[in-house]
Amino acid sequence: MPVKIIQLPGYSDYPKDSAALIRQVQLKISLQIPNTDLVSFVDGGEEHNIHPTHKKKMELRLGRIISGGDYAGTPFVKKLSYTHGELKIEITRCEELNLCGKAVLKLKFKPGTKELEIKNDNLKKNCLYISLKTKDLLQVSYGYQNYPQDIGLYNELGYPLSPFKIDI
Repeated sequence: MPVKIIQLPGYSDYPKDSAALIRQVQLKISLQIPNTDLVSFVDGGEEHNIHPTHKKKMELRLGRIISGGDYAGTPFVKKLSYTHGELKIEITRCEELNLCGKAVLKLKFKPGTKELEIKNDNLKKNCLYISLKTKDLLQVSYGYQNYPQDIGLYNELGYPLSPFKIDI
């Protein structure tokens, strides 16, 4: 029997990054247990309301996924690779990444952290490409906050890319 894990929506009043950590664990569990998929609602939360009042978007998303006509769940990072000064982030459950609003990656290097706003030029099919002048990248994150606001990456069906934090 298929199981759908509903990824926590955005909400500011948790302890620092605790909801972000729980979302990471939800994704990890959905990948480890057979017939289990993650459905993200990170884009449907309310900043100071733990139980969002507007659930229609989630109801429609979940209904489409359960009906079996779409992907089994939310798009997520499948693979990271670095070649010739370019970081490639490959997304699964996605044929075409779309930018719908502002989307920001946080890149942690040995000397510091940099925020990079994603542009359409960074997107090609189901991949995100970032030019880097250094190989000293330690970590890449996207939407890794309790109430992420700059999470404008969606697949072609309008499902949000699951937030992530990946150590290199």
